[in-house]
Amino acid sequence: MPQGVLLEALCLHNMHGQRVVEEQNRKISQWFPDFETESTKSGSSMDLDPSGAPSHPSEGPSWSDQPGPEPLQDPFVGPTSSGVPLEEESELEGARSRSPPVGSTGTPVEDNFVPGPGEQDPTLDDDLPPSRIEHVKTTDAFIKRIREASLDSDKLSARTLNLLRNPPTVPHPRLSPSERLSLSLYIDCQVGASDDVYNRVKRTIEEELFDRYPEGLLSMYRARKLMEDITGVVSVEDDMCPDGCHAFTGPDWENEDKCSVCAKPRWLPQEGHSKKKVAYLQMCTYPLGPQIQALRRSAPGSAAMQYHSAKVKKILENVSEADGEAIPLDDILGGSDLLRLYQEAGITEDDILLGFSIDGAQLYHDKKSDTWIAVIIIYNYDPATRYKRKHVLPALVIPGPNKPKNLDSFLFRTFYHISALQRENDGLGLKVWDYTKQGIIYCRPFFILGTADAVGLVELDGRVGHHGAHGCRLGCSMKGRHKPNSGHYYAVHLRPDGAPASDHGNFDFESIGRLSVDEYKAQLETVRNSSGTNDYNQNRKNTGISKPSIISALDPRLMLQPPLCFTVDLMHLLYNNIPTLFMSLWRGTMQCETTDSKESWYWATLTGEDWDNYGKDVEDAGQYFPSLFHRIPRNPALKISSSYKCTEYNLYFYKLGRVLFRRYLPRQVWRHYCLLVRAVDILAQRSITPEQIQEAHQCLVTFVRGYENMYYQRRADRLHFCRPAIHSLLHLPQEVVRVGPGAYSTQYTMENMIGDLGGEIRQHSTPFSNLKQIALRRCQLNALKVIYPEVDLDSKVRPPRGSKAVDESPGYVLLTPKARSAQPLGSLGASGQLIRSKLGMTHVRRWGRMALPNKQFARSWWSESRARRSARRVSRMVKLDLAGETRYAEVQFYFFDSTGKARAVVALFGPRHENLYNDSIGTIWACTYPDHDDINHLRIVNVADITATVAMLPFVKRPDDHDLVGLDLWYVAEKSGLEDTELFTSLENLNTLLGQSD
Repeated sequence: MPQGVLLEALCLHNMHGQRVVEEQNRKISQWFPDFETESTKSGSSMDLDPSGAPSHPSEGPSWSDQPGPEPLQDPFVGPTSSGVPLEEESELEGARSRSPPVGSTGTPVEDNFVPGPGEQDPTLDDDLPPSRIEHVKTTDAFIKRIREASLDSDKLSARTLNLLRNPPTVPHPRLSPSERLSLSLYIDCQVGASDDVYNRVKRTIEEELFDRYPEGLLSMYRARKLMEDITGVVSVEDDMCPDGCHAFTGPDWENEDKCSVCAKPRWLPQEGHSKKKVAYLQMCTYPLGPQIQALRRSAPGSAAMQYHSAKVKKILENVSEADGEAIPLDDILGGSDLLRLYQEAGITEDDILLGFSIDGAQLYHDKKSDTWIAVIIIYNYDPATRYKRKHVLPALVIPGPNKPKNLDSFLFRTFYHISALQRENDGLGLKVWDYTKQGIIYCRPFFILGTADAVGLVELDGRVGHHGAHGCRLGCSMKGRHKPNSGHYYAVHLRPDGAPASDHGNFDFESIGRLSVDEYKAQLETVRNSSGTNDYNQNRKNTGISKPSIISALDPRLMLQPPLCFTVDLMHLLYNNIPTLFMSLWRGTMQCETTDSKESWYWATLTGEDWDNYGKDVEDAGQYFPSLFHRIPRNPALKISSSYKCTEYNLYFYKLGRVLFRRYLPRQVWRHYCLLVRAVDILAQRSITPEQIQEAHQCLVTFVRGYENMYYQRRADRLHFCRPAIHSLLHLPQEVVRVGPGAYSTQYTMENMIGDLGGEIRQHSTPFSNLKQIALRRCQLNALKVIYPEVDLDSKVRPPRGSKAVDESPGYVLLTPKARSAQPLGSLGASGQLIRSKLGMTHVRRWGRMALPNKQFARSWWSESRARRSARRVSRMVKLDLAGETRYAEVQFYFFDSTGKARAVVALFGPRHENLYNDSIGTIWACTYPDHDDINHLRIVNVADITATVAMLPFVKRPDDHDLVGLDLWYVAEKSGLEDTELFTSLENLNTLLGQSD
């Protein structure tokens, strides 16, 4: 397929043409009557270029009629410091990057050298010019060593090295019945059970089932050894400084006897006559090669690893056949960067796509126990299974209790091994035996994304912190503003009044881009070639680059090169940084300078009694969230702190906030907030259309512009109001185009792994050593479950006892409770009358629950009314698709009609309240509660019409809502796609799901 057609289809050039833009303008004109876009003025469309930036700016909406304690000009356009219109004052900086098309790997496609099998790129320059800056020189030394990596020089045993180069050519060794049972028992005892439990169960089986297992079961040690022999998965340990300064790896430190930073010794004092050196502390790396080889040694494993190839083929076929129609982005594999890499590098079904994620955590709340864990994510898998715990591979564990200082030294072993795999067999890749092909294939590891939280990403990507002059994590040309008497720069787009140190021009909100690979390399060379400390500091300030990224040591042809391999983490940005920023503003707890006055903060209304009442409203709403929403938010007035979870922030700030903040905030503040909610509702989805990306882009540009004019107001003493999180919002739509929906690249997967592994610690006297062994066992168990699918009991979905699958609708299963027998319809009130009149039945047997194909559960009024527990969370509200019309309903009960077809009696909520929907920028879907006893409110639907379980919450009115008097309104809260990865990783099969659903 011609690349131009591909990029045109995927990079928002082709979005149903003028019709899409006109529809978006119509929506925004409906939400903001005073809003007028450039396209409505001139009739031209606002196209986005391949980098996600609009081809020309559009004005924000005029809100000059909005009241406020202070006379403000249009809060979305704002006053200008010079008295001239913003667009005339805007001065685009000469150094602004002009990024090549999204997905560019750094050089024009036609100039790229695409090697054939086994060929090396003769243009690849492995020699790095020596830097005069010490820490840059140290990183360069790591990079040079990694680029020369070989499995022969890796810290691997002779057996492991032999298996990597001569993998087994049979699926797996045949197990005896006792070996199979021993492995199954061993797997079951790894979660929450001690070795003593294994030994007791083993003894009981041997005594009671001696005839079946006369040779007895394996001991715990022998079962563990058998698993290691079958999988070939091992760990590699590297010594490290006891205080976490650095690991003793790489050319500079591998032979040192003491830390180069704190001078603490590497070795424990030798005792007696022993001459063996023992390190004070060691980190652990889990080589990827043996784990990769295990992934294809069974039929299900081999088939699952080929998903990526089939998916990309389907995407390209859809693009070819689309003929101008919108193509949704529903995976990382659909991002323009990935598709370009597929074409340039010739990725095949035999190759493997890797993501790397790292984060730190405190193992214990009440003592210092900082531990860092990294994982490898395999993007070959279907997203439905990609984030399950058995498919997320532990990469390394860095024990605490101190935070690692030189992270490159700890990551060295992981990236050295990946580089060696890329270079193996003259660039063909790692030898792997594939079950489907019944032969050896060559697997090239492709590095796709590196993710971390804000702290870890600074070390991973080599950029300056977010308070640097160029602190954007994606390296765009946005230059921060320096606050007087402060060492910080702030991500402020509009030029402040009376601040000579920050008088560079306004940043164009529309023209947000990102650094290309070539520009990044040029800026990095400038930093690397700094003549001294002063020159380095200036170059670092001008470029935002502190050092090279260790990821750049990998083969550039087999990766998304820095900075393209870094993206925005939606979890921390949307569900932590943004809520905490706004709560500090609305509660009036943000730092207030002496030249400012909180009396002028008209938005700070969540104080005193209102804050307490708001917290109570949040707490009272918790019971209406089904358990699939996970942790309900605690009362923020009592519990909000650093331990407040991202899932809680999501529910109370976005799901509840759209209604509750309407009551407590000034109207213009609330409507401005609704722009953010609208964009988040779109961007948190797992499938996003180009039209939705366009809408999110427009909402966020308007929101960020409005934020600076509403809160910061071009005041130099409020520069600190503009946090980096606000600027990062502008990048989100572009990142969806580039690497797919952000739901597939969040830190939720990493956080779940930390909780998983940390929760299995049993030896609290030596938690770090215990954690390293737990991670190793997880690697081995993951490999074993792929090699022997029959021992993976969690993957075998067994319908619960008493359930009945819906034959005509796969994935739907009716579940208990169910009535003991069919009941006469006369005893069922209005529901019975409806069934008699519509279906002609006289008796019906009620069912209380149903499992949906999306792994959600929907209860019913009948089952929940029978519950004895008063605090049960409501799970009977559902979303319906009735011939293309979206409606919401309360399920009364489920039943099978006389033909055996599964049906449900539902009470339909009323139609959407259009005034509230439009006033809230399309974020509040409110409707009237149905009357169960009114047959006109009831309907019989097919169970396949039920698409999701939702939360319906009572609408909290304002005192001046005179037009809503007498209406029993409830509003919808749907589960976003962002936490679906958490659902997949924490719930493994239907039985577990049922247990969790209660």
